[in-house]
Amino acid sequence: MNKRKGIAFLVNGEKPSYRNNMFLAALQSRGFSPVVFLRKEVDKGPDTVLRTDSQGMSVFTVQIMGGKGSNKRYGEQLKKILARIKGSTSFIFATHLDHLLFLKKNRQSNVSVFYDLTEKSVTDKKIAISKTSFRQLERAARFAMRTVEQRTLKSIGVKGVTIDGSMGEDREKYAKTCPRVARVLTVPPAKYSLNEEEGANIKKNLAGKRVVAALGDFSNWDDLSHAVEIAANVISCYDDVFFLFIGKTGLERSTLNETLAENGIKGRAIFLEGLSYGKMMAYLENSDVGMVFYSSAPEARNSFDDLSMRIFSLMQAGLPVVASSESETSDVIKLSGCGLLVDTSSSVEFASAVSYMLTSPDKARDSGEKGHDAFKNSYCWEKEQEQLMAIVGP
Repeated sequence: MNKRKGIAFLVNGEKPSYRNNMFLAALQSRGFSPVVFLRKEVDKGPDTVLRTDSQGMSVFTVQIMGGKGSNKRYGEQLKKILARIKGSTSFIFATHLDHLLFLKKNRQSNVSVFYDLTEKSVTDKKIAISKTSFRQLERAARFAMRTVEQRTLKSIGVKGVTIDGSMGEDREKYAKTCPRVARVLTVPPAKYSLNEEEGANIKKNLAGKRVVAALGDFSNWDDLSHAVEIAANVISCYDDVFFLFIGKTGLERSTLNETLAENGIKGRAIFLEGLSYGKMMAYLENSDVGMVFYSSAPEARNSFDDLSMRIFSLMQAGLPVVASSESETSDVIKLSGCGLLVDTSSSVEFASAVSYMLTSPDKARDSGEKGHDAFKNSYCWEKEQEQLMAIVGP
């Protein structure tokens, strides 16, 4: 039996992201034994390291008091743990610029370093989407931080870099710094699980309806109102159309119901959040048209990964897609031919595109089939993880 290879996986947060977890599962399946490092900041208390075990992996949570000097204290704790496991770990996977700066200062001998480059790898979300920041200054800050990032990668001698969808255009730039660079999309797996009884109930409840599944972040009130307006425009033209709003709202159920009632579509639409992936797919597989809602609100989740997960889920379900022509994922729809691109600021244009798909079964079927084939052949995680393993493999 081959000896498993130890790899330290550094996460800049209290828990791994969806993308982190997909990477970890792929590494485990290919003979790696990950040791996960999390960072948790607290208001008070001593700096401590908590160890737990999860899904066959050792997890170290470095808990530090936030504020001035927190990065330095985090680095001190991280250094101690890495020294303790040095004999069993010959790989390090970093996911944030802070990790690179730590590794530059604390050289790790006989250790291969890899880096996952994403929208959030140079700054945290709170800074990146600040309402008060000027866009020009934000772009300048990002450019400066990316410059530091590239120089640090070269200084450390990073062996490979994975790049998410939003940073794909920078692949050639990073290829000048690292010997191995690959674009790895955050996409859903082709296989998922669902309770059969639960799936049967969803199918029964949606029977006899033409269903539009709208995926998005509806936590901003203006966006929620806009999405409901689009649904009301479509529903007013048909007696059998039903809308599913799938995504975060952060609002009480009574408030959501009042909003639907005020727009005359109570009983013709429902908000669903906190669904497991399998349960969401059951709803999508019993729908007729898929719609991805792109929010204009700074605090909404509009990153490439969030948008691509929504679009690829619709493609996986074989639904024709209606989405924004302005989003970074529009090329996916153009290349696959899986749907229509519209100006989402116009509720009339968006509603017209959804209505077209509802009343054009041949076009809808063709778009859905093209999307499903593209997902299965190019965009599912089973395909993407091969790009990851090409980076960290022999």
